[in-house]
Amino acid sequence: GRRTLFPVLLTLNAKLEFQSHGGQQVIPIEKFDRVPDSSILVKVRIPVEEWEISLFRRLGPARIYTQDSGAFAFLANTQKGFLSDLRIAFGKWAAYRSVALENELIGTRLPLSQKRRYAVLEYAAQGLKESAAQVVSPVDRQLFLTLLEYSLELLT
Repeated sequence: GRRTLFPVLLTLNAKLEFQSHGGQQVIPIEKFDRVPDSSILVKVRIPVEEWEISLFRRLGPARIYTQDSGAFAFLANTQKGFLSDLRIAFGKWAAYRSVALENELIGTRLPLSQKRRYAVLEYAAQGLKESAAQVVSPVDRQLFLTLLEYSLELLT
């Protein structure tokens, strides 16, 4: 559900294809909130792209699905010493992806300085607090920031 697979599909810009008696409907994953009436999911479209850096962390207990289950996904590409593309998503009760955060980092010279990493984490914390305050607990907020900090250190 939204806890483990959804963040991965968000970073991959997947599209969901539904079929009903009325025809076919394709919904970008970031706009998906429910299965359309009288429809079934027939296909998940995932664009074929290569990523230099990819990180996936399943959250919660191993081999079972609980209310603590979730996921963090991080994808990045670099070009000539700059961050050229970036996608980050987190999910537990609800999925979270901030295109504003990604855009804040795209175009940045690598490696990121400690000062820049700190500024990005502050920016992420503020954005997460404002946009997802009702669905992301303080513990999960800190978990997201810890995983983001680790991911940023992978950018060399």
